[in-house]
Order: sequence, then C-alpha cells, then structure tokens
Amino acid sequence: VPNVEEAKFGTPLNAKFTKTLVAKDLKTPFAPGSNLSRNIIAYSNVYWAKKLAGAVKGGALGGKPVAVLTAEQVNFEEIKNMGDLTRSGKV
Repeated sequence: VPNVEEAKFGTPLNAKFTKTLVAKDLKTPFAPGSNLSRNIIAYSNVYWAKKLAGAVKGGALGGKPVAVLTAEQVNFEEIKNMGDLTRSGKV
C-alpha cells in the first residue's frame, strides 16, 4: 500500500510499489509525469478493488458483475487489465 503521507513527494518506496505491482497488474504505463505517477493513490485504489473483486465475485456476490466507481483522477481508458471488474466509471 502506498504511504499516503508521502504520495505527493514520490518516495522510492511508493514508486517501487507502483511500478512493481500497480502498473504491471493494471497494464498501465508508469513514467515520470504519467497519470499513474501523478495519481498513485487513485490507481492503487483501482488495483485493490480489482483484487477484492476477484475474491468476492463467485462467493459473496454470487457471480454478479463487480463495479468500481471513483471521484479521483483515474483514466480508465489507460487501464488495459480490469480483471474481474466488469464496470467502471467516475462519480
């Protein structure tokens, strides 16, 4: 999980988390100045929503579609791997 207090400053630990987990899993480009690098927390929330969707899709939700909604700066068109998230959008 990115360190919330340090997310604005772009610490090496947050960059490592974002490059090694979030960017690879969501298949979203990570580069200085990219949407992902500027909005680490927002994209990390989508990453964790994807992980939770995979865990509850067949169980608690009984195979129903799983959606992720956000009011944060996430460009869903950049995310190439939504996994078990069947719907997405901004609030």
